[in-house]
Amino acid sequence: MNQANGLIDALPRAGRLYHLTPIGVDTDGTTLPGDVGMARLIAKKSWDFIGRRSLLRSGALRDDRPQLVGL
Repeated sequence: MNQANGLIDALPRAGRLYHLTPIGVDTDGTTLPGDVGMARLIAKKSWDFIGRRSLLRSGALRDDRPQLVGL
């Protein structure tokens, strides 16, 4: 087994204690730009833009939203 495979196997085991879950894609319709570190790309000066409605939904405003971290 090479080192990459060992890491891929070890990360989920180590993350279980902290309820961490590996994912394969960074956006799936439930994630927002801020969840993947791209909040600064949102046009905040414009009152209307594509995706604005999604950002105003109650689930999007929760402080305990999952945050994605790339390795």
